[in-house]
Amino acid sequence: MKKVATLAFLALTLVLATAFTASNIHVVGNEAGDIIGVWKPSEGTSYIRIFKEKGKDKYHGKVVWLKEPNDADGNPRKDENGKEIMGMVNLRDFIFEDGEWTDGTIYDPKSGNTYYCT
Repeated sequence: MKKVATLAFLALTLVLATAFTASNIHVVGNEAGDIIGVWKPSEGTSYIRIFKEKGKDKYHGKVVWLKEPNDADGNPRKDENGKEIMGMVNLRDFIFEDGEWTDGTIYDPKSGNTYYCT
C-alpha cells in the first residue's frame, strides 16, 4: 500500500510540475505586464515571482521556492549577510521602457553581490 501511495504522489507531483512549467513557457512580449508570474532561473534551483509594485511602474522579483531550502543543519538557507533566502526580494526596481527592462538591480544571495542591470 505504501508503494502505491508513493507512486500516486510521484505521479501527482509530475502532473503539477508539468502544468506549472507549461503555464510559464512563453516569450516575454512587448508589454510590461507580460513578465508578471513565476519564473525558473536557468540554474533551476529556485523560482522567482515577478510582480509590479502597487501604484508605480516598477517590477520586482521574490524567491518563492528553493530546491534546497535548508542548510546541512536543517536551518533555513541564508545569504552571506545572514538573511533568509526564501521570501527574499532579489530583483528590484526594474522599469520597462522602449521595449527594454532598465534601471534594476539583481542581488545574488550566493555571493552577496548586487548588480545593476538592463
